[in-house]
Amino acid sequence: MASTDDRFHDSRTLINAVDVITDGAAFRTLFISLLCSFLIAAAFGFLAARFEMAGHGAVGTLTAVIGTLGMLFVGMVGYSATGFLINDRMRNRPQRSVGDALIVALATLPRVLGVLLMILAVAL
Repeated sequence: MASTDDRFHDSRTLINAVDVITDGAAFRTLFISLLCSFLIAAAFGFLAARFEMAGHGAVGTLTAVIGTLGMLFVGMVGYSATGFLINDRMRNRPQRSVGDALIVALATLPRVLGVLLMILAVAL
């Protein structure tokens, strides 16, 4: 059975997690990654549509696939970097810079993709 101190610590951790939402660097990182993902999708979608209208269906499809992969890559790295920034602040660790968080997010991207593939395999 948990003691009163443990319960207090758990509730304080939850309050800290809610307080972290106001972290400006994490919010900017999340917003910029979302904006960049949107711009990549829009640009490649426009190019794919132009290729399709010009009668180059295979090139249009390839352009759309490349744009989708680029959008997912930028989004996943940005969201992961935001998670690292929030985690540092919530655990009262020294705050990383946004650049350091992006580098760590790039380094851990293969692990994130592996976990997502395992979840997909279990779901299927």
